[in-house]
Amino acid sequence: WNWISIFLKVYIFDFAIVCAGIVAAGLCCFLLPPVPGVPVYIFAGIIIADNCPWGFEAGAGIAIGVGFVLKLMACAMQQKLIGERLGKWTFIRAQVGINQPMIRALEAVLRKPGLSLGKVSILCGGPDWPTSVLAGILRLSLVECEIGTLPIIFFVGACSLSGSFYLKQEESEFWDRIATFMMSASVLLCVLLQIMGVWAIQTELDRNEWELTKPLE
Repeated sequence: WNWISIFLKVYIFDFAIVCAGIVAAGLCCFLLPPVPGVPVYIFAGIIIADNCPWGFEAGAGIAIGVGFVLKLMACAMQQKLIGERLGKWTFIRAQVGINQPMIRALEAVLRKPGLSLGKVSILCGGPDWPTSVLAGILRLSLVECEIGTLPIIFFVGACSLSGSFYLKQEESEFWDRIATFMMSASVLLCVLLQIMGVWAIQTELDRNEWELTKPLE
């Protein structure tokens, strides 16, 4: 059993500290409004794949999982700890414009249960901090918002793999090209989700214009 103990202490424990450190640093970054998730995912892809005791491939896969869990944790913290607390202030709610037709249309899209295209596009394509905080201000269901965020794993995977593949760019030009492709794919996916999110909000506004524009009692 001695070799198992040494393995756990030297490899697993050290690697666990690396992953825990990335999660802690990532959460701190996500709680800052100007910081997007892309650099966090890329950084995780580089560090975890480079330090994984089970090899590059396992490290790249673990990095995607860490980034995905980190995103869900960050969304929950932004929504519950920041958004819902800010939503208690009438001044904040007025500044956000929660009674404006566009915000009411966005709220109507996000309140739909399950994985609708518009809901996924807004939650996965919208800016990290503003989207989750707004969900908290609007008192949306955390469970439903987390479900709608699940497809973000594809975006996280593309960003994380682009970081991991850059570790091997000196070995072959192939790795450099595929890393660039992954980054381009993540940017394209983000832009596509944002366009689809805006389309979903506008469609909801056009479909239920009278309901969304009438004064609230």
